[in-house]
Amino acid sequence: MNNMDVQILSRKLIRPSSADHPKTMTFSLLDQIGPPQFYVSCLFYYLPSNGGDQGRDGGGNNVNNSARTNERLQESLSETLTLFYPFAGRHSKENLFVDCNDEGAEYLEAQVGNCSLAQLLKDGLLESELRRHLFALVLPSEYKQNTPVLKVQCNIFECGGLAVGVTLWRKIADAFTFFTFINSWATACRIGIEHVPSPNFELATIFPPGDLSSLKTIVPRKSEGNIVEKKFVFDGAVISNLKAAASALGQLKHQPSRVEVVTAFLWEILIKVSQARHGKLRSSFLAFSINMRGKTMAALPENCCGNFVIVAAAKHIPEDGEEETVKLEPLVSKLHEGIRRRIADCAEVLNGDDLLTLTNRSFQEMGEALKDEESDFFVIVSWCRFPMYEADFGWGKPAWASYVSTPAQRILLSDTVDGDGIEAWIGVDENSLQLFEQDPDIIAFTTN
Repeated sequence: MNNMDVQILSRKLIRPSSADHPKTMTFSLLDQIGPPQFYVSCLFYYLPSNGGDQGRDGGGNNVNNSARTNERLQESLSETLTLFYPFAGRHSKENLFVDCNDEGAEYLEAQVGNCSLAQLLKDGLLESELRRHLFALVLPSEYKQNTPVLKVQCNIFECGGLAVGVTLWRKIADAFTFFTFINSWATACRIGIEHVPSPNFELATIFPPGDLSSLKTIVPRKSEGNIVEKKFVFDGAVISNLKAAASALGQLKHQPSRVEVVTAFLWEILIKVSQARHGKLRSSFLAFSINMRGKTMAALPENCCGNFVIVAAAKHIPEDGEEETVKLEPLVSKLHEGIRRRIADCAEVLNGDDLLTLTNRSFQEMGEALKDEESDFFVIVSWCRFPMYEADFGWGKPAWASYVSTPAQRILLSDTVDGDGIEAWIGVDENSLQLFEQDPDIIAFTTN
């Protein structure tokens, strides 16, 4: 089964079906700040037996007709790019805008043999490096002016299954924007572009690019070894048990959310792994991103796309005489307080100057934490509650969806298919992963 054969059949550029749109998209302040080398990427897997509506051509839920499947995907992508026109453009030399020149999004058609998608999913083989074969798109280490902003790879299996891989330039798109685009494209493919709400790319009118000379520079730490990834799953019942455990001492002043309690639990395990490796309990800094939409004093247009996230932080500093093991409940409290504090900061943001001040404060916190070699620094990103499993192109919702990226030192959280649980993709060095997966609490509370 692991002899999966992926053949690239064609590679082309898909252009918007209409050129009636603005010719540039100015970077907002946060677009301007964003590093150019990163992408946000995801694979969506569809079984041939998935239910769903009949689609606009009455084709039903069978994707065995590979020619028609590709035709529908390409036609609807072209139509969707008339609304998401920056994604068919190219990066400008000035690094302040996207040239919406309709050069197009890159589209690869691939055929997959020697395997069944249903069996791959059942055996969990796509949770390994194997899934990267379904994403042959080369992600450059440095974004260049002629590189497509959006890339798609459509993988059609001999069994009739389908895996759609999408990667979007992170400099102009956060997770909200990414999933807004995916579901807009799926809607256009399923029932027509006239049913897709128009996105808004006017963030720069509220938060224009600015002078970044005062912005603190963040210098990432070098990894302690080869970075590897592994997925751990928390089902709904386990998360309920974790919530109960976090509240057992009766000191929490709030009811923790799913994401809060899972994040705090993972943080606890990472602290224990660090303690095992260094022989002592060390200070720990946790950074996590917050979607600012609906949280600022400045009102944003509906479906406002681009980058609009800020980093919040929580710290755990061992006190003299503290027990040798950290507890879940105080970590939940510190995490919640970090979120509450940053949301309160967002409520004071009215214009670009306010946003730059807040971003600088956030960068300063991270920079100071990274400079302290006697402390640990962890990054957690959450895709939970984003509509990963709503992307119905006309043959049903995904049987599974998984993020795809070069392994990095971070944790990414996403919903399970049923929406009750959480999948956690752990990216750490090999030695730390071995300690992590052997932790008794990880064994007790997760599956993989």
